[in-house]
Amino acid sequence: MIGDILWTPPADWRETTEIGRFVNWLGDERGLEFGGADDLHRWSVDDLEGFWGGLWDFYGICSTPYERVLGNRTMPGAEWFPGARLNYAEHLVGLEEDRDRVAVVARSQTRGPMELTFAELIERAGRVRLGLQRLGVQRGDRVVAYMPNIPETLIGFIATASLGAIWATCAPEFGARSVVDRFAQIEPRVLMAVGGYGYRNRYVDRRDEVETIRGRIPSIEQVVWVPFGEARLEDSVSWEELTAESAPLEFEQVAFDHPLYVLFSSGTTGLPKPIVHGHGGQLIEHRK
Repeated sequence: MIGDILWTPPADWRETTEIGRFVNWLGDERGLEFGGADDLHRWSVDDLEGFWGGLWDFYGICSTPYERVLGNRTMPGAEWFPGARLNYAEHLVGLEEDRDRVAVVARSQTRGPMELTFAELIERAGRVRLGLQRLGVQRGDRVVAYMPNIPETLIGFIATASLGAIWATCAPEFGARSVVDRFAQIEPRVLMAVGGYGYRNRYVDRRDEVETIRGRIPSIEQVVWVPFGEARLEDSVSWEELTAESAPLEFEQVAFDHPLYVLFSSGTTGLPKPIVHGHGGQLIEHRK
């Protein structure tokens, strides 16, 4: 038995939605016409190269052209957009006309409110990028964070991705063993961490957890301490030191499938499974 239909596209979807804008572009640029949303969905499934190539051009994914949309249709192992070069982080920092717009709004129980414009976000990410380079981070290295969802985490991610290095995070609520089970598998070179965080009316000190993580993952060469509350991490590079010098935020151009970040499964059966996401795949999916 078929259940109740919960939602259908509005009658004016072509005029009022982003997908409608895409459909109108397909008509103007590709000569494609669709009777409705169902027809569009069927086309997206039947013509993979037409759909994904259309999205690439519609959003201007990158300036370096691809050789073809789908280089290898084998599953698993499909090869998308061979020849293209791009960087996911470049698409996170807005356009020139966005520089004075607010990019980040942060609220926390641990410290006061913060806002960053796109210009400020770019400037800070450029400093972190240079700081990571001074620590020896290069394309393909792993940088991990034991940090909450704060502006420095986003800035660290942008800087890491801009270098073609690979990012992974765990929240500081995780115990040391859960973090080691994840991070040890990808052999990170740098660990960014807070010393603790506020929760309701108390401060949660995580310095012991950071020391355990550092001690159990031999690949970690440097720990970067991000101040967030009262606890300081000793024997570490401070965020202030990391960001001491300004530098332009540049973007290493990488292949479509170059690793961007690693997410982990829950670990209910054995160790958590690392799941690698690439620059191009994440960018075009988020655009879609």
